[in-house]
Amino acid sequence: MFKRPSTSLAFLPALALAMMAGCDEPAGFGEDGAVKLRPWGCTWCGSTYGNSPNINGSELADIHLDLVSTGGVKLWPGTTLQGQPFRLDIDPTTERFLGLSVGDPDEVEIANDQFVGAKIALEMNGGAMITLTITDYDDKVPSWSSDGGTITAYRAAYMGPDQQNHPLCPSTNPDNQWFTLIADELYDRTDHTVSASPRSVSIACVGEAAAKMKLMDFGPHGGRGASLDERQATLRMITADYCGTGVSFTASGTQVAWRDYMSLVEPPTDEVALEAYWTKDGAYCLNTPRHAELAEVLEECSIPTCTDDVGFSDGVIWRTMLPNTAD
Repeated sequence: MFKRPSTSLAFLPALALAMMAGCDEPAGFGEDGAVKLRPWGCTWCGSTYGNSPNINGSELADIHLDLVSTGGVKLWPGTTLQGQPFRLDIDPTTERFLGLSVGDPDEVEIANDQFVGAKIALEMNGGAMITLTITDYDDKVPSWSSDGGTITAYRAAYMGPDQQNHPLCPSTNPDNQWFTLIADELYDRTDHTVSASPRSVSIACVGEAAAKMKLMDFGPHGGRGASLDERQATLRMITADYCGTGVSFTASGTQVAWRDYMSLVEPPTDEVALEAYWTKDGAYCLNTPRHAELAEVLEECSIPTCTDDVGFSDGVIWRTMLPNTAD
């Protein structure tokens, strides 16, 4: 059983960022397990097999474009690669960063791949200043949904107390250090809940649940127009939060075959054994957990067994199945 502690940048004022686990590519897949999109860019964004026990592993979970964020972080004007100041904003349609003129908010200083090399200034809770440098940009990441559009991903680094640059998404594999932006919504890392927050921007590492949700086209600005309850169900499903309490009964990279009620997100593996049906409250019913023992889950909460008449009804958003039967 896994429960991620609530984390924030509260420890950053002392410039003591801990290198947390997260966003790592699951091991043990064959050649079919990884989708190579291009010889550059966010290759791990195409790996649709593994789940994640974590909502988000970014060292900076979110920022607010106008106010202080949930972690007490305040934005200051950034600088372009050429040294021009800008005010950070976001295009809500594409969920890409925008750099607006400090003197004229209607004038765009930088956008899209012009952000590579740009520096974003952050004041931490306590007054210390941290600078994030955007190091990579990829705007051609395909959706995992048959009806979804491409999304944009970035990489960024900051200077640590050892005077070395560290990735914002703390993976040792550079392919897994990408993140995507989710505008106007926040995701609690402790209880896995979703809350609307206009002008907030969640920074979601690509290997973890919030980014996977966006890749499935369930984000608040996705093409399918998913509701908040549908996003809640999606996060519960990805993290194996059967009880809806924030407890994840899985490990990174565990294979699971997920299918939404519209069949716009279809699994890349065989659907062999039924795991569960999912609503915003967690598992509507449960047969065989993907990682934990059933008894472990039932110690946390009571969930009925799935019967033959259960399907996509009564608020059910997802069905998950195991790609291989248990030994």
